[in-house]
Amino acid sequence: MVLSKMSFPRSCAGVNSPFARRYRFGRNGCDIDQFDHDVRVDPSKVLHRVQDDAQDAELMDLNSTPTFFVNGKRHKGPWDSASLIRTLEAVRPNSTG
Repeated sequence: MVLSKMSFPRSCAGVNSPFARRYRFGRNGCDIDQFDHDVRVDPSKVLHRVQDDAQDAELMDLNSTPTFFVNGKRHKGPWDSASLIRTLEAVRPNSTG
């Protein structure tokens, strides 16, 4: 998911306003209250974890979600269920034998 491209009500003060941030991230499953609490309690730890995750994503060329890996290789094909099933079946060990 590309959070910067999520839509939110035009009544927001701006893209980076506290309301806009809470709307974008809370809408996508982030426990924004817990995040805000963690930032208040130990901001350097939170910042380190966020930067570490961002660096990992950059090193792995992960620029969207979901990103699928099959047998350790990045799946670059379609994400629909039929395509994913075909990909999984193609790498499944032959059960006859």
